[in-house]
Amino acid sequence: ELPRDEAMLRRISSLVSSLPALDTPRFKSEYLAESNDALLAVILAALTKITSCLSDTVDKVLVAYDRSASKGGRRGVPPPHHGFL
Repeated sequence: ELPRDEAMLRRISSLVSSLPALDTPRFKSEYLAESNDALLAVILAALTKITSCLSDTVDKVLVAYDRSASKGGRRGVPPPHHGFL
């Protein structure tokens, strides 16, 4: 165990006491705005990833449909179009 360094503890205490108060309305407002911006970035990243995965899946279905249609078979043919593609 290290011995207590009283001088270092005084400097740390001085530094902490010189920091601005974090419980002001301005700080809360700015923190909330920054937090919301970060959360929005996370949501947009998730939506981008989901859209990419959905696009890949649609591409695979279309490739499978093209292969099935070129062989003249009905196996693997998606159900009739219902207006969502």
